[in-house]
Parts: sequence; structure tokens; C-alpha cells
Amino acid sequence: MGVSVDIIYQRCQALSNKSAVGGWLNPTDFNNYANMASLSVVNQLFAQFQRTQKISDVIKPLVKRKQTWINSSTGILQFPSDYLYFLSLRTYKRDKYLEVIKECGETPPTIKDFAGIPQIPIKLIDSDKLAVLNQSEKYTPNYEYPYAEETLSGFHIYPLDLGYALFTYLKQPTEVIWAYTTDPIYGLPIYDAANSVDFEYDDTAANMLVMEICKHFSIEIRDGELGQASSQLEATGE
Repeated sequence: MGVSVDIIYQRCQALSNKSAVGGWLNPTDFNNYANMASLSVVNQLFAQFQRTQKISDVIKPLVKRKQTWINSSTGILQFPSDYLYFLSLRTYKRDKYLEVIKECGETPPTIKDFAGIPQIPIKLIDSDKLAVLNQSEKYTPNYEYPYAEETLSGFHIYPLDLGYALFTYLKQPTEVIWAYTTDPIYGLPIYDAANSVDFEYDDTAANMLVMEICKHFSIEIRDGELGQASSQLEATGE
């Protein structure tokens, strides 16, 4: 279960009320800032992954793994509609792979069908390095040492006819919504849990989300005290 959008909303309102300006964060602005904050958290933790090669528990709910088909004519693997960041791409030991394909016949194989089959990483490289490899007899891409080049719409895989591959990536975070109805007497927003959408992150992301939302709001209302409070939250967690 992800972080409750209402808990984040209430914490942001509490911080805002304590600030010198005392600005009120309306639901529309909160939803906009919440989704900006959500993407910011992913960006920060993906940068951390690039340094450490370890996925933070916070964004593990965004990790997706799917078996996908590489177009054998073009070698193109298209981005999934929810793709955000590359984590890994693997193919299977060729002789064992062909045995599975033969056993499945006309039925597309699943990830379970390939369970236990040795996997081979498809190395992601830039176009300049790929051009050099393609001209080299020794390092030309093959079934044992395949390569991938990221393009605007997907990955170009070499060799072209690898077939199925196991693709692991970070998906785009689902749009967060703090839904509400309006109090008929006072005109204030009342939280509507049934139509709200929570954050997908682990609960430990709460402070990061509050901090990022308050940073955006402090810029809008030019409240240095609120910005300082969000920075203190980042430093101390309180």
C-alpha cells in the first residue's frame, strides 16, 4: 500500500499554516505540486541508483518487469506506454531459448516458461560505441554478447533476431489525486477517499514528498520560511 495522499495533504497544510505568510494550499495546486513532487522523487532516487546500482525501497513499487518481443526484421523493441527509466534488458541462452520456443509451438512463451534458463545481459551503449563494435570482427554483437542502443521511440537491439527479452524498467508514477467534495455551508473542500488516488511509493517517501510539495508552494507564495521548513524536514526528517 502506498503513501496516503490525504496524509501528505494534511502535513503540507500544517506546514503552510505555520509559515509567516500562512498561505492556503488549494486542492488544485496541491494536486499539481504533488505530481511534480512524485516525479522529482523518482528522478532523485534513479540518480542514486545510477551511482550505487541499488534500487531504493521507496521506488520498488514502480519497478516493472515484462517479457517483450523484439521485432526480428528491425531489431526494434518499443518503449512501453508507461516507460520512464531503463534498469536492465536480458535475453536467454540461445540453445535453451530455442528449446522453449519449440516446446511452446504457436503459443507465446511466458516468463515462467523461461524459468531456470540462463540469462544474458543486453548491454546498453551509445551510438558511437555501437558503430565501432559493428565494424569490429572480434566484438561484433552476437547471441552471447548482444547490445542495445536507446532511440527516441525504443531500443535498437543487436543482433536483430534475439526474439524474446526480459525488460526491467521504472514506470512513470500514476497521477496522484486528492479528490474532494465541497461543504455546502462553509464552501471548504472535504476529502473524498473513494475518488482519490494515493502515491505508489513506500511510506518512507512521505517526508520527501512533503518537502518537494512545500518547496514548490513556497516559490509560488514567496515564503522563505516555508521553504526553510521544507529544507529542515529534508535534513532532520522532522
